[in-house]
Amino acid sequence: MYSLHPAVVHFPIGLLVLSTVLEAIGFATGRADFSRFSWWSQIAGVLGLAIAVVTGLIAGNRAIPTPPGRAALDIHEQLALLTAASVAALFLWRIAKKGKVPPDAPRVYLVALGMSTLLLLTTAWFGGELVFRYAIGVRTP
Repeated sequence: MYSLHPAVVHFPIGLLVLSTVLEAIGFATGRADFSRFSWWSQIAGVLGLAIAVVTGLIAGNRAIPTPPGRAALDIHEQLALLTAASVAALFLWRIAKKGKVPPDAPRVYLVALGMSTLLLLTTAWFGGELVFRYAIGVRTP
């Protein structure tokens, strides 16, 4: 198999976006169950993201892109590492608060979570560009 990255990357994207949406609903409604479901989604998303980063680095090292494709791959990799760092920081912050949204800064946490999610989606968009614009990782006959 050429790369597991395309198969695993969709899970953390979906789970982390779901986590953000659930947290926003929980914040807006004041219902703790949404925040609890958000936390479990975040845990699964972080685990999936770790796998996606590792498989992505392996796939990136195997890729033989054209010069424009190389530039796009570099941007995608840099964004992916920045995304992983931001997601990890938020995850560790929440771990420090025993799985709860930081009670002293819930708005700051929610805004940071939203920004991290936008960064994640931007990274995913560049990943799609690698496949559909530059055909990186696409086998040709």
